[in-house]
Amino acid sequence: MKSLHCLPALMAGALVLGLPGLASACSVCGLDGDPGYFWSLTFLMSMPFAVAGTIGGALAISHRRGRSARRGHSA
Repeated sequence: MKSLHCLPALMAGALVLGLPGLASACSVCGLDGDPGYFWSLTFLMSMPFAVAGTIGGALAISHRRGRSARRGHSA
């Protein structure tokens, strides 16, 4: 019964691989005239750096605050 849960996904994958014309929404294919593809590609490429920078910055600030609190508390 559990194998039936994967059946729709497998059928969709087989359909896309069997008929590649249906999956023509490629971000690189539309770069000739529409600026929306360019901006979506730029946004998606910058997201990992923005997320990593945000998490790294939050960790650095937390570390500095903890270190300064320990120095002020022990003095």
